[in-house]
Amino acid sequence: MLRVVNLGGGGVKTGTSAAMSGAGVACNCMVACFGGACIMLDCGLSFDGTTFGTPSWNDFDLERIDAVLISNHYHMMALPLLTEYKGFRRKIYATTPTVAIGRLVLLEYQQYFGVSGSKPTAALQGSRKKLHSGFPQYTVQDIESCISKITAVSYHEILEVGRLTLQAVSSGSYLGSANWVMQTFGQKIVYISDSSLERHHPSLIDIPPLKDADVAIISTLPVPGAVTFMKARQDFAAITAGTVAKGGNVLVPCLSTGIIFDLLDMMEPIKASSFLISPMAHEHLSYTCICAEWLCPEKQEIAYIPNSPFVHLNLQSRGTLSTFPTAIGNSTPARLPRRSFASCFKEPSVVFTGHPSCLSGDVTTFLKLWGTNPRNIVLFIDSHFGPVGQVISSQEYPLSCQVRQCVVDARLSQAQLKSLVDSIRPHHVLVHKQCLFSAANPWSATANASGPVMAIPTTGDNPPFIKISITKACGIPAVITDSELIQALSQTTETTGVEDVQVRTTCFAISKNGDRLTLNNPTLQDMRALSESPRQYLWGSPLLSTFVGALAEQGILCCSVTRTDSGGFRIVISEGGADECDCGTSVTISMTETHIETDSDEMRGILRDIIVNKCLRNF
Repeated sequence: MLRVVNLGGGGVKTGTSAAMSGAGVACNCMVACFGGACIMLDCGLSFDGTTFGTPSWNDFDLERIDAVLISNHYHMMALPLLTEYKGFRRKIYATTPTVAIGRLVLLEYQQYFGVSGSKPTAALQGSRKKLHSGFPQYTVQDIESCISKITAVSYHEILEVGRLTLQAVSSGSYLGSANWVMQTFGQKIVYISDSSLERHHPSLIDIPPLKDADVAIISTLPVPGAVTFMKARQDFAAITAGTVAKGGNVLVPCLSTGIIFDLLDMMEPIKASSFLISPMAHEHLSYTCICAEWLCPEKQEIAYIPNSPFVHLNLQSRGTLSTFPTAIGNSTPARLPRRSFASCFKEPSVVFTGHPSCLSGDVTTFLKLWGTNPRNIVLFIDSHFGPVGQVISSQEYPLSCQVRQCVVDARLSQAQLKSLVDSIRPHHVLVHKQCLFSAANPWSATANASGPVMAIPTTGDNPPFIKISITKACGIPAVITDSELIQALSQTTETTGVEDVQVRTTCFAISKNGDRLTLNNPTLQDMRALSESPRQYLWGSPLLSTFVGALAEQGILCCSVTRTDSGGFRIVISEGGADECDCGTSVTISMTETHIETDSDEMRGILRDIIVNKCLRNF
């Protein structure tokens, strides 16, 4: 049984629907309970163009979470809330580039929207809009402490959480971005976040590990618009070159990571100085020099020549691309020669700066400086942060310059998402309901080559679980043992009341590698651990008649019984007479697991005692 709850949204009304229309960022944060573990899938903030929203954690017991999996640096913006303010102490996994870039993005956002106690530059502090953005008021110490709690992993590295094995595989969208594969004996769940089928700077999407899953949980929202990624890059270069040729300046509101690396690769033939202005601009560009193994094959070959895999490294060496943390004052990092943006600036220029929402950062300064000249252009490339009209209307001064939107986004389109799902053929598909009910919905029952398609539940004050019964039988793992261990078995006889059962017992140590179990004679350390373990072990399968009889002994007479698809049974218990509705208590029992669902701790204890003491045997 897989149970999924969507914790995203955080009270921002537009949430995922805004992101579908290009008006905001959906908050990726879900919990999947599967194989005896609860896994949080991403921990992001939502953004509706003016306001940030946090995950809906108030009605969810975070103590139930066994681990957090992060897919990319955009979906970890709420992590400091989880670790520093909610006291979360379980494992958090992300790829090495996601940890490094996520730290820089968090610090960049903290400079744009964070508390003044974090000592932002004077320019950034002065350019902040006086609005309630809802961005969590992290300090730098909060961010650094949070990052130190993340375990960095590589693609295909095997991780274990309880009975689950976890594996990150490339999603192809950003440096280090990942989709996650979760498996337990014979059953497989895949989590597909922001992914890309395009060949651009990150490593290519890894599709084979995603195939033949029991359930595919798809959190990514398709990119709006019909222009392909390659065509959008060409349009960006053409608009930029045309504006510069007429003596105009180009202002590109953006962050200093992600798609910016693909755009800077288009700048070499453009005859103008380029500037990347961001609190973390220098650090972002420097990191691309040390992550060759996370790049696409073409850029890896260039890096191992060795040569510069990115054009922006050549532009920097020639002096046609410069980075500054701010456009005001002596603004280079202390470890570099002191110089100011004003001393390097000459027109026409192309300036990449943030924040993309135009609510904070140096972009507000450039809008004032260049917004009155009709030769200049503001070129919006990001679909995350609101439509052009909304962004422009939020400015204090009217703009006379040109304003264009040229969305450059390598993530999946609606058709590409459908094609990916059809190629991996999961037995069940979970997607945002906006994908199912949008005008461009390709998920028709007749065209669907995968299994049933269901909507991820929307968030609310009491986030609902969606339950999926995984009917595929659990696989039996291969077990390897040796003759000495077999000879050490001792035989006893257990009487079940129907027939005598021969039971052989021994002590052994189990090591697990994928679906293979190896049994060995225990070491002295294993024996010490065994001495601290329980002396009785449960075995057998509960009989329905025994369970119902035990309920009657407790005075519980009103219940209904149904069979489940897995061959077990589900009992719904009612309070009072038969005509009263049930009290929300149910027990689901199968060959491999038992689930008790109730709001009453007393009832939970009664049912647990019945199952353990009445329905199962022990030795």
